[in-house]
Amino acid sequence: MRALWHRLGDAPGARAAFVLVALLIALAVCAPWIAPYPADASTDVIASKLLAPSAAHPFGTDPFSRDVLSRVLVGARVSLGIAAVAVLVATAVGTCVGAVAGGLGGIADALCMRVVDVGLAVPRVLLVIAIVALWGAQSALALILLLGGTGWFGLARLVRNEVRALATRDFVRAASALGVPRAQRVVRHVVPHLAPLLIAHATLSTASVIALEASLSYLGLGVRPPTPSWGNIMLDGAGSVGQYWWLTLFPALATIVTVAALHTLGDGLRSAFSTGQLGPVRDVSPVR
Repeated sequence: MRALWHRLGDAPGARAAFVLVALLIALAVCAPWIAPYPADASTDVIASKLLAPSAAHPFGTDPFSRDVLSRVLVGARVSLGIAAVAVLVATAVGTCVGAVAGGLGGIADALCMRVVDVGLAVPRVLLVIAIVALWGAQSALALILLLGGTGWFGLARLVRNEVRALATRDFVRAASALGVPRAQRVVRHVVPHLAPLLIAHATLSTASVIALEASLSYLGLGVRPPTPSWGNIMLDGAGSVGQYWWLTLFPALATIVTVAALHTLGDGLRSAFSTGQLGPVRDVSPVR
């Protein structure tokens, strides 16, 4: 970790992004305890309706007299949690498919890559919107599976190419000469070397999933009220941005800052790993 922190200094803003992401995660984890008011309860149905930012309510209140700061803090927990688990699902599936395709080759490689080609041919946003429109309201678990199940195609191709490249390395050839089975070579000698690629890709993918989830929730297709997420908090003020600007401004700023910090950190990790001893990381940016 010390070496990684030192290498992050070579990327502009990477250390600041690392600290900011750590702070955002801490705020999300501690949100229920540091939020000044309950996120889903009205402070005063009549007197606290649509109040502008003040000392009592730094981010103002919404049409249901709920404190916007509390909802933004709890919304961070929801938005970051959904994005993190969805990226974990996508990373697991993409790594397995890519490792099978690159390690086995032949028919398995051809079949896996044709599935990946089909997945990459359809824009992810349109695919997600179409699925939600067909199946209606989605629970948080269904949304996680949907975002994770549509986000592994690009990673599978990256992992497949990296596995094929690592297969030509001396330590893999030595294991093959010693009679180590192909599956064991891939699992024990190749997959561990994918860690830098997976970490950098997961960081960049998390930023994309946060933006996608916020967009879906803003359209009414993501997290359902009263559960707060940054997208549906912005939706509360969508029809009156000029008059009740705080309903849109603060959750939008939270989304923008988080996505920008994750992108900066991902770029820094990519540069740090590519110049360190953890192996090369090629283009790990999400395809879509």
